[in-house]
Amino acid sequence: MGAIANPGIVTGLHAEVALIRKLSASNQSEPLISCHGPGPEAARRSANELISKGVGGLISFGFAGGLDERLAAGTVVLATEIRAGRYDYTRSTDQWRDAVLNTVNWSRPPIEEPIAAVDKIVSEASDKNRLRYQTDAVAADMESFAVGRAAHQAGLPFIAVRAISDPALQSLPIMALDAVDADGKLRPGRILWSLIRHPGQLRELVRLADNTRAAADALSEVVRQVAPHFCLPDFRRQIIRQLREVGDPLS
Repeated sequence: MGAIANPGIVTGLHAEVALIRKLSASNQSEPLISCHGPGPEAARRSANELISKGVGGLISFGFAGGLDERLAAGTVVLATEIRAGRYDYTRSTDQWRDAVLNTVNWSRPPIEEPIAAVDKIVSEASDKNRLRYQTDAVAADMESFAVGRAAHQAGLPFIAVRAISDPALQSLPIMALDAVDADGKLRPGRILWSLIRHPGQLRELVRLADNTRAAADALSEVVRQVAPHFCLPDFRRQIIRQLREVGDPLS
């Protein structure tokens, strides 16, 4: 059996790319990562770019907004499916998700639940509550649905590994809506200018920074233990073993 290709990782923020690369620096092979910025269209471009490079599967990786009040900042969500509407969803690959779940030595147990697909940041706690009611999802992000759909169209396995950076009851400060440019890079100048104009945001900015750090720490725990392969070879070998155990039904 030939070598199994590494998965491709799609992120919406360059901070998420930096996190993966920093923690994977000691590995012999670096994960294949693509970031064209936040949002479904950028994620679709990233996914197709990785597919063209021959990746063995696709991962949607990064931060997510919380919808379930029980989930604290830093909780990792291994999405069972991504819901774009009542009848429009894309599922993750169960066996691959299970391989990650059972391989990582978690300091805090992850959650296996649906994630909601959104086109823009859900900044208000009231809107998060409404989306929770509409979708029954525990978190929301802008990239996972597009990545999952591209993976399924290409016949590739897919998982989404997301960590809560703003819990359900937290409304985001105004500056958060303009803190990242279209390429997924932080805009420190915009943040500073927004603070000057609206200094009352400082407390919420500090809170968001603390929660984002908790999410980054949780994602780092995953990367340290399973990058660059993210358990994809284990998952593939498991499938091959199962097929061999079943045998050829026509023989």
